[in-house]
Amino acid sequence: MLLIIGDGPELLSVQRKITFLGLDKRIMLAGFRIRGDRYLSCFDYYVNSSLTEGLPMSILEAVRSKIPVMAPRIGSIPELLLEGEGGFLYDAGSEEGMQRAIYEMVIDRKEIEVKTLKAYENFESHYTSSVMAHEYGEIYCSSYTDQVI
Repeated sequence: MLLIIGDGPELLSVQRKITFLGLDKRIMLAGFRIRGDRYLSCFDYYVNSSLTEGLPMSILEAVRSKIPVMAPRIGSIPELLLEGEGGFLYDAGSEEGMQRAIYEMVIDRKEIEVKTLKAYENFESHYTSSVMAHEYGEIYCSSYTDQVI
C-alpha cells in the first residue's frame, strides 16, 4: 500500500491517474493532515517530492522516528541528511533522479540502516527542539548584546 499525505495543485490529476491505472486499492490519497506524524508508524520509507522547501517538519519527524528518508536536494534538507550520508537525495523535479533514489533506497537494507542511523544522530545533535531553542536563544542574546553596546 502506498499512502500519499498532502495536497496541492496536482492532487486531482494524481487521483485521475491512479483511477485510470486501476491502482485505487493500492494507493491511498489521505490529503492534507494537520498531524501527519501520526501516520509515521505505518511507514517503511518516507519520500518527499517537494520542489521548494526550507526544512520540512515532516522530514524532521520522519528522521526522529528513524524512518529512511528520500528527499529533493533543496533548502536545508541536504544538511539534515548529511549530503546523502543520512538519506537519499535527488535533484528536485528530476523524475529520473527520484526513480534512482527510490531504487537505491529499497535495494540495500544495510545501507538504509546506516544512513537512517546517521540522520537520526545528526537530528539528535542539531535539530531537536531543545537544541534549536538554545541556538535561537543565543542568536537573540548576541543580537541584543550587539545593539546595547
